[in-house]
Amino acid sequence: MLQGRSQFGSMNAFGVVVNDHQILVVGEAPAATMQRIATSIRFDSEADKP
Repeated sequence: MLQGRSQFGSMNAFGVVVNDHQILVVGEAPAATMQRIATSIRFDSEADKP
């Protein structure tokens, strides 16, 4: 399980856990972009929907 940032050649990755779900963003974009995407994701469970 990846926590935080990692770099594999030209690829950047950022991992974070949100509500017990692993979020992993991987791509050829700046590390700051990967982090911003990963930390912007929010969990919306079916139980919370009307």
